[in-house]
Amino acid sequence: MTNQRSKQVGTHWVCEIVRRRVDETVAKSIDRRVNRAVRTSIWNQLDAASAWNMLLRFDALEIK
Repeated sequence: MTNQRSKQVGTHWVCEIVRRRVDETVAKSIDRRVNRAVRTSIWNQLDAASAWNMLLRFDALEIK
């Protein structure tokens, strides 16, 4: 696996974790499932830098 491909796989994995954590946190706060359009919007707005940054913040806040 090339270095670039490795980074892409890692970033995809991080984006998925961030999306799932945001989804779970929002769902808890409004006490229902998050609309698919909202989940898609979250996913589409994530880029590599923001996803890694959000994951670090989640870990710092211990949102797991």
